[in-house]
Amino acid sequence: GKELRDGLLTAVKEEDSEVGDKVVNLMIIWEDIVQVADRSLQEGLREVDSQKMALALVKADEAIAEKIKANISERARAAIEEETSLMSAPKKEDIEQAREEIVGALRNMNEKGELNFIEE
Repeated sequence: GKELRDGLLTAVKEEDSEVGDKVVNLMIIWEDIVQVADRSLQEGLREVDSQKMALALVKADEAIAEKIKANISERARAAIEEETSLMSAPKKEDIEQAREEIVGALRNMNEKGELNFIEE
């Protein structure tokens, strides 16, 4: 997971910082959502429909779920809750695919230099 990724990134950056920066962009993962600035997350989530979002939030880490729900409209939250209530047990692959769609939107923003992270 995250530890392996961070170790690889450090090694790549030490070897070639330009390549390292490109790899960092591609390696945004689901767990990084909590570090994305609210405004950026709102922009990225606009491209994801409520059905995919509901699927992505199934069995999601509470911090990630809260972060996403805090950055969508009340109407979108209601739509997600409705989608969730209508869902039968979703397959793990479908959940992963839905999460990948959200992460993909964030990666696209990051590639264009439009994704901001919370300053630590």
